[in-house]
Amino acid sequence: MDLDHYHHLRKCELESALAETRADLAAGRFVEEPASAHMDRIEAELVGRFKENEGFQQTRGVIRLMQMVVSSLWDSGRAASIDLIHPYDLDLNLDEIASEIRTINPSLSEAIAHDIARGGDAEVEQIDATNGNADASDAARLILVASLSTAPGAVHGLREYQLVDCLQRPGRDLSTFKTNVLDKLATRAWYLHDSADGRLFFKNQQNLAAKLRSTAHSLHTETVERMLREHLESYFSASLRDCYQAIKVLPPPDDVQVEQDKTTLVIVRPGGQANQLPISADWQAWWNQQQYKNRVLFLTGSRDTFQKVLDAARQMRALQSIDDELQSENTPSNDPQWRALDTLRDRVGLQFTAALKEAFDQIVYPSINTALRATGTDLAFAGNQSGEATIRKTLEGAQKFTTKIDDDSFRTRAEARLFGSSDTKVVLWSDFKRAAAVNTNWPLHKLSALDDLKVECLRRDLWREEGNHIRRGPFPPPVPEVSIRELSVQEEGDGHTYLKIEPLHAPSVRYETGDAKPTSASSPVPTPTRFEAVGLRYRFLAVDPDDLARTSAVKEWTAKLRLKYQLHHRSDHYEVELLALPKAGDIVIRYTTDGSAPITTAAATYNGVFRVPANCRVVCAIAVADAYDLASETLRIPIPQDGEIVRPAIDPVLPARWSQSAKLDDAGAVWDFIRRLEQTIGVHAHDISLTAESSDGQQSVDYSGALDSGYDGAAIKSVAERLQDIVGGGSLRMIVGSLAFPTGQALLDWLKATHQPFNAVKISQ
Repeated sequence: MDLDHYHHLRKCELESALAETRADLAAGRFVEEPASAHMDRIEAELVGRFKENEGFQQTRGVIRLMQMVVSSLWDSGRAASIDLIHPYDLDLNLDEIASEIRTINPSLSEAIAHDIARGGDAEVEQIDATNGNADASDAARLILVASLSTAPGAVHGLREYQLVDCLQRPGRDLSTFKTNVLDKLATRAWYLHDSADGRLFFKNQQNLAAKLRSTAHSLHTETVERMLREHLESYFSASLRDCYQAIKVLPPPDDVQVEQDKTTLVIVRPGGQANQLPISADWQAWWNQQQYKNRVLFLTGSRDTFQKVLDAARQMRALQSIDDELQSENTPSNDPQWRALDTLRDRVGLQFTAALKEAFDQIVYPSINTALRATGTDLAFAGNQSGEATIRKTLEGAQKFTTKIDDDSFRTRAEARLFGSSDTKVVLWSDFKRAAAVNTNWPLHKLSALDDLKVECLRRDLWREEGNHIRRGPFPPPVPEVSIRELSVQEEGDGHTYLKIEPLHAPSVRYETGDAKPTSASSPVPTPTRFEAVGLRYRFLAVDPDDLARTSAVKEWTAKLRLKYQLHHRSDHYEVELLALPKAGDIVIRYTTDGSAPITTAAATYNGVFRVPANCRVVCAIAVADAYDLASETLRIPIPQDGEIVRPAIDPVLPARWSQSAKLDDAGAVWDFIRRLEQTIGVHAHDISLTAESSDGQQSVDYSGALDSGYDGAAIKSVAERLQDIVGGGSLRMIVGSLAFPTGQALLDWLKATHQPFNAVKISQ
């Protein structure tokens, strides 16, 4: 490069610097002042601090020092690149300059040698080597010059803004000065101190940073790694447990056990680059051998910066040791060491989290084609955010984790990826769940998502359960069928049964009485919601008038024959009156008076009230309809003998059924009945129906229940409350077909409490 070219570059550089300075001035980032005023202020802040030192020749000493500085700048060639000479231009690696400074304040020799200048080995020189500039050395030399005074009552050091003021110049970027220089000086410089008013200064006494460094170096590597593991386990602990459920920190591969129903986050040492993935070949080979490949996540880093993490962790552990030591020594709370420790804890903590963020910046997860894929993540170690939240967010962005498990797209993906193939319709449920752990193309989600999906699909008839298997739709159109439900049975009058006849998967239902087989031409059921069965047998057929080929199987219903009696005591004999229900012409009543079964040929046919023979002790009767092969239960009527006390025809120990229906037409009566039922242990209501109606009459809900076990008070109360909630209050009506009691005595107690007369005809045991 010739001289003209050199001057041209210098001119361009100067113009660029001037342009940058003008921009800073316009933005208010600098205070504009003449050069003389600027130098006077720096001289007052720096050189003026030590002019009163004993033995220091103010004029001759400054001249001698500056002669050395100018000479060193000229000899090193730096003079050509600077316009002003600053105090930070003191090259303390030159013996004559270092000696002159030591002459001013000999007590700072150790501070200079360890912290500021030692042929590249001093702390600030190592910081500069890492940062790639001379900001730390320049700042340390400024602080040193401001710390040289030995005069009584002298003010030592500079505040942060004063440092920035002295360091600023065109082309120097001080935006990271605090992080890259001041925070590092606070943890590495042994002789740098912080005054109560925020001034940084050097003195001939080691600070807490020196103690921190020596304590950190004395810690065993195992202790540091254990502290690091505990920190990472705490930060990445799974609380939501939907993305992953277990965590392993810096383990060897053979320490990780992968389970089908549990995803494990493995935090591995950064820097193990292999096959374009930021984990080692050993970890990749281990993953390839796993059966449940979709149950492993790796958190690692793409750069070999783990040593920074260990160094920061070492300092964090050392801080804890220093804290423990100060507490064991009962150090007063106002001791400056506590304030210094808090400052160090903040700065070391920031360095530690910064090192972790830099080191662990990659998540490796199972992806398509049974392969691993890596994606970058930005760990946030501050505020309320957790490591789990960061990983969830990262994997959700990579479409490897989902919380959207309630929509149809989740079901569609499950059918496409977990049923085996697009043509597979039936799968063993255990294989379905196993596929989610094996198929790397399947996303992660909360543990119960697949079971919840199964419940929802079964409810919507999108899937059907076949033993331990699941069949997915679409299914063929359902075959029509007839549903028959007994609503109530008359125990008085004709004894008819009321049925609800419902055609399923067909619009209408036809019927025939007796043994006739119904067809699509048969009569339609007149009132399907409350069909009065007056005959003994009916046959029903569900049909589709628009497609006569779609008919159901014939559904048959037959009446249950019941036999009732009344025993009339005349003056010298008894008479028996029998009644068969339902009343139908095909029913015949047969009876005997000798105690034999009424099904023999010797049984008499009942034609009306008959006189009981004098020697008869029991009348046995049965109602039969031979045409339909129907028969009632055998009725045994005990006949009192002369002088015998007549007792109620009920055993107080055996269970008993009271067949008197109850019709409750207002809410007060219903709730009174429910309350009484709740207070009576073991009593159940059978064949119940409830109707809730809104106050304006525009809404009504009916409920009918015919559980074989019946309903206790709590069950009826729950149903009644739900019905009234649906219509918003209003009226409540109820019909009870019968009551079942645990003992005959309990029935008698109920009748007494409800003021009902005893009627043996309505009791069965």
